[in-house]
Amino acid sequence: RQLADILRQTNQDRINWHFRRAELRKNQAQLEGSLTAGEAERVLLQQKLKALTDLEAAISTRKEE
Repeated sequence: RQLADILRQTNQDRINWHFRRAELRKNQAQLEGSLTAGEAERVLLQQKLKALTDLEAAISTRKEE
């Protein structure tokens, strides 16, 4: 009986470990997706900032002429 309890607990621990590992992998994939989206947004914002800076420089140059 004691051996059966040990085996049952070991099997339950293995099942729990596999479920936890699957959940962690799922979370990792979601975080990587969020990171990729955030990186794309950062690049877009940098491009917009450069465009605004260039526009301000062009307006400033025209005012000086």
